[in-house]
Amino acid sequence: MKQFSYLLLLALLVYNGSNLQAQSARNPWGLGIYPGAYSFYALEGTDLFAPEKYGTGVELSLMRRIGSYFDLGVETNFARLAHPLDSASALAADQGNYGNRSNFLSGQMALRFRLDGGIMDKNSAFVPFFKVGVGGSSYGDFANWSLYVPVGLGFHYHLPKTPLTITAQSNYNPHFLLPDGQEMIGVLHHSIGLTVQLGKTQKKTDNTEFIELAKQEGPKAPDRDYDGVPDENDLCPDIYGSQKTMGCPDSDGDGIKDIDDKCPQQAGFANLEGCADSDYDGIIDPEDNCPDIYSENENGCPDGMGGGEDADGDGIADADDLCPNEAGSFTANGCPDADGDGVQDALDICPDYYGTDEYAGCPMPKKQLDSLKALVDAVRTQSDFNEKGYTTTNGGKTIQDKFGNVLEIDVDGNIMNAKTEEKLTTTGGYRLEKGQILNENDEVMNIGDDGFLYANGQKVDTENNLWAWGSNPDPSGARTGGISLGNPVSDKFANSNLTGYAPVKQLSPQEAAYCQQLDLSELRAAIYFDYDAGQADANSLRALNRIVEAMRRCAILELQVAGHADADGSEVYNLELSERRAKSILRYISGAGVDDRRLKFNAYGERYPIAPNVEGSKSKNRRAEIRVQRAY
Repeated sequence: MKQFSYLLLLALLVYNGSNLQAQSARNPWGLGIYPGAYSFYALEGTDLFAPEKYGTGVELSLMRRIGSYFDLGVETNFARLAHPLDSASALAADQGNYGNRSNFLSGQMALRFRLDGGIMDKNSAFVPFFKVGVGGSSYGDFANWSLYVPVGLGFHYHLPKTPLTITAQSNYNPHFLLPDGQEMIGVLHHSIGLTVQLGKTQKKTDNTEFIELAKQEGPKAPDRDYDGVPDENDLCPDIYGSQKTMGCPDSDGDGIKDIDDKCPQQAGFANLEGCADSDYDGIIDPEDNCPDIYSENENGCPDGMGGGEDADGDGIADADDLCPNEAGSFTANGCPDADGDGVQDALDICPDYYGTDEYAGCPMPKKQLDSLKALVDAVRTQSDFNEKGYTTTNGGKTIQDKFGNVLEIDVDGNIMNAKTEEKLTTTGGYRLEKGQILNENDEVMNIGDDGFLYANGQKVDTENNLWAWGSNPDPSGARTGGISLGNPVSDKFANSNLTGYAPVKQLSPQEAAYCQQLDLSELRAAIYFDYDAGQADANSLRALNRIVEAMRRCAILELQVAGHADADGSEVYNLELSERRAKSILRYISGAGVDDRRLKFNAYGERYPIAPNVEGSKSKNRRAEIRVQRAY
């Protein structure tokens, strides 16, 4: 036994060695055979290693690597030794004679805790371990069995460039469930032997080119989860992961570990805990009750939206909804508001025109509006104008004159007002075909930029300039004339309430389908401003990008902006401030490529607060509300 002690001491000195490991992720199984010495009496007296107290035996072991730290398996031992439960053997041992030996057999389930999983260098050839388990043993003719709990310690030493490992260990196995009156007994067991690695191995290859390339690259660092991140740099060495997350899982590929990612299935940003923020309001989508609407409120929704019961499903809580049983708009506190002017339809005497409370929903006094409408009707009946002033719309199903009237061709081939059924031509012979107006000679009819009527690219009327029926033409050749019921943002229209309709772009079938399917209730937004600021910051304006995209793709859409202010300062100043705020929104949208003649605004000053004008809440009144509607 002294030789065994020397061998154990020598092995402990060999701490640094080969970079190979005994059992690895590639060779997870280990089959061992360990000759050893066994004794129930070694702990009696002072001579722990007295050779006469020990019997010889052998241990067979089959273990499998589990994770980074553990081996789990089964072990069995057979030995010839002095046994305290064998009466003849026990009697001889009491007289100091340990030569009367009995058969000894045991089997156990064992768990080893290795120190190469992180406590020490995992690439070391020398790997200490601790062992615990549970098992049963018998003696003599193996008729009686006892329960025992083995505890022990040992080490592995891998022999370089071989599948062999030297394993040495010492175990103490206290026994339980003994016969009545029997004192506690335990067997001390020392062994040393060989463990053979089993499992997957690299296939040999005759590919010389591959071998030479491997030599040039040098040996690859250990990577037991095969994710391309060496174990020494891998924060999750036993779980397949991503190089961007240092070897840890990253399901959505956003560079944020799943364990730290609040939205592991949706790519996001590190400063948003791995989540996205679709409306750029600083509230991550999972916590934003209105993820597509910009708001500075804690729930991510404009006031009155995103919380509580909503019987009519208009997105405005019943507690804040003036019309809780009828779907409406946020502009009228939950009541229907077809023109988006903030005056509910039930109280709006001009429900089709964007107006103000001052004029009961009209853009101007009702009498003045009626006079303008009469003027338009008079212009519309002038000879030749309507016959030469159409533009095809709706993918060729209808046409529209320069004042926005929707027209169609009747059964006699004449053009008539689709709403009033008034005939605008009497000669007949007109038809709509593939989105074009054709005369009886199959000539395509359209209005040129100069205001004259053309057929197949040739001017057919040199006397009647169609722009003569509207205001003076824009020098650029763009249309003017007609009625705009808001205020223009463009400086060229700054002193007039009479502005033109933008030329209606002929849409392809795909574009027409996209425009008709748009849900206008989603094309709303509210932009908030800093104190006394007339310009919104760039981050807030990005919330309008979806609206801008729809306006650019759909020429049939018009946009209305309502500017507001809090009550600080004079009423006249706040009215001017709210106008600057509305115009700053329209300048942003116009600068993105949207014709400014489809953009309208109203300035309300401090007239319509949505929150008390006191510290802590009046910032909600410094806003601009945006709404989109179809022009026809």
